This record gives sequence, structure tokens and C-alpha cells, in this order.
Amino acid sequence: MIKETYENDPDKAIQFNSSKSMTGQKPELHIQYVVGEYLSYGYDTNSIPISYANYGTVWNRAIQKSINSWNTSNANVSFNKTTSEWNRILVLNKEGTAYFGRMCMEWPSFGSKLRRFRIELSSNSIIGADEHDGSFNLENFIQSVLCHELGHTVWLNDNPSTMQASIMKYTRDRNSMVRPAAFDISNVSKKYK
Repeated sequence: MIKETYENDPDKAIQFNSSKSMTGQKPELHIQYVVGEYLSYGYDTNSIPISYANYGTVWNRAIQKSINSWNTSNANVSFNKTTSEWNRILVLNKEGTAYFGRMCMEWPSFGSKLRRFRIELSSNSIIGADEHDGSFNLENFIQSVLCHELGHTVWLNDNPSTMQASIMKYTRDRNSMVRPAAFDISNVSKKYK
């Protein structure tokens, strides 16, 4: 039995028991919980430029739906497509990548003011999740992962300590929770009054 250990966020990383994943069963998932609704940083204005390339119909439709779900919420934020390279969504096809998605701060960022970031979506890990879940919906899964990562750009922390639904929770169903929940929207709107 071989175990591969990764970081604590299933959108960023997971721990699989590879002997189970080879049998078609769902992998073991080990979660370390983080307390608190907010990160110590977020984008400094509520208008956030973001760019992405053409990754094909399913990927681009999921990306656009993720952006729209934040833009049409009452969170008082607007992600705006731009050609600038400052803030990017990348779909990467790297072997051995253990995360579904991650948000990476890039410089210049000043203290709590996030000025540049990139969001990486791992096509290998996301498509590989299909092997472990018979109810897999690729477009929904991508949308859920990206909505979660966009949440990090607007101050939201992983796995908030609430009984309410949240796109930031590790335990959410990525096939059905594809939009920010009321809890997420409320917390973001408090940061961008």
C-alpha cells in the first residue's frame, strides 16, 4: 500500500490511499480544518481584472459561469475579463499534480493588499477525480473548484467554521455546489462595502 501525502485543502491537495483508488473505490480523504472566515489578504478593490486563454468549450464555459456566479451575487465584487497578464486563470496539464486548484499570490502585493495572483486549475487532477466518483460532472466540478479559488482572492479562507453551506468548505459536493453560498456572499460583501 503506497500513500501519497499532500497539503490540507482538497482543492489544493489531497491524500489518496492508492491501493483503494486502483480498485475503483473512492480515495481516502484526510482533512485538516482551519478556523476563521477570512484570510489575512484579499484584492484591494471590488473590481478585479482577470484573464484566461481559450481552453476549450467545457473549460471556458465553467470558467465563465464561475466568474458570473460571483458577479451576479450580492457580494459587491466584479471579476472583469481583461487581456492583462496581472491576474490569470491557468489550466495546467502537469503529471503528478496533487491539487484540483490553487490561488497563488504574485508580487507586487503589499501587506493585506493582493495586487497580482494566478489561479491554477489542474486538468489532470480534476479529470482524474472522475475515476473516484460515478456521479462526476466535469463542468460543475471545474466551476466549484474555480469559485472556491476566486473566493480566496476576495479574502475568504478555507473551511470556515460554520454549519451553513459555503463554497469554501472542504466537504462540499463539487458536483452540486458550484456557486458562492449566502454565507460566502455575506462575508465578501462586508469586506467591500
